Amino acid sequence: MQTSAEERPPHRVRNWFLGTLLGVISISILCNLISDSIPNPIIIVISWITGMTPPPPQTATNVAIKYPNDGSLVDFSQSIGGTVSNQQAEVWVLIKTPQFDHWVQGQAHVASDRTWKLLAQVGRQESLDAGKNFEVIAVANPKIPLSIGAIPAIPSGDSTDSIIVTRR
Repeated sequence: MQTSAEERPPHRVRNWFLGTLLGVISISILCNLISDSIPNPIIIVISWITGMTPPPPQTATNVAIKYPNDGSLVDFSQSIGGTVSNQQAEVWVLIKTPQFDHWVQGQAHVASDRTWKLLAQVGRQESLDAGKNFEVIAVANPKIPLSIGAIPAIPSGDSTDSIIVTRR
């Protein structure tokens, strides 16, 4: 059965629309694979169609350890604290031991003024670790789920900061 020429344009429009939509989705997926900083084309197209403004791109969260100071002598139980640029950020503290293990100490509490703190255990409770150096690491928004315990390496996140301390 033959269709008239008047019936073909809706199919062309539909095919053009579906092809364009598939192209935008493909570009969106590629942009997300390449970099988080490239604007998502799907959001841009939906924003253009609806007349809404797309959300601003997200900026990385910065974390800094403020205490104890780098090179400080510390006790077995030591308060670790600092600042973070985003109050909603997750800040996790790790201690790197002389045996090269990274011990996740836990997620720090972030206050409304964007300061954070956590009580950490530096080394073993006995005096076996007296005089040994430990690296204290803060990670903002780790890319993998963390829990208290040993992990083989420092997880990537929005940002990290570290200091070296010595056990008393």
